[in-house]
Amino acid sequence: MPDRIDKIVDAAIDYTNIIITHRAADWLTARQGLAKMLASLQAGAPDHPGFERLRRFIARQDLIHNPDDIRR
Repeated sequence: MPDRIDKIVDAAIDYTNIIITHRAADWLTARQGLAKMLASLQAGAPDHPGFERLRRFIARQDLIHNPDDIRR
């Protein structure tokens, strides 16, 4: 299971980087999807180390895209 979770986390981060870079989606929408995915994965394997990588990615993107910015 850990290898599968790592692959899911990697794919989610890669895909999010693509859609944000190409402006196919805004960060707040992508963040909602990542948060739901994280919660779902954690329900099945709450202590998996790959989740910290996803949390750091979300936090880093929050700093870049400032989720409190309502001008979008």
